[in-house]
Amino acid sequence: MKTTKASLITKSVILILIVYLSITLLNIRGKIQTASENCSTIQAQVVAQTAKNAAVEEHIRNSDDPETVLEIAKEKLGLVEEGEVVFHDTTN
Repeated sequence: MKTTKASLITKSVILILIVYLSITLLNIRGKIQTASENCSTIQAQVVAQTAKNAAVEEHIRNSDDPETVLEIAKEKLGLVEEGEVVFHDTTN
């Protein structure tokens, strides 16, 4: 009779343990999937930032070039060279 009670208790404990481990495993699997998605997003951000860094580095490398300085003066500062005429489109 004691072996039946012990056997029933053992089976119940094992069943509870299996259910607990299954729930924990599913929870961890969800966390891993979320972390994987976050990793993919961050990798895309790294690629985009690397491209921006390369563009900035190229701009810095060419900052002493007279043509680059002239281009910046015209585009960003609105300056013109002597003898140049600027037309502004007012139809828009």
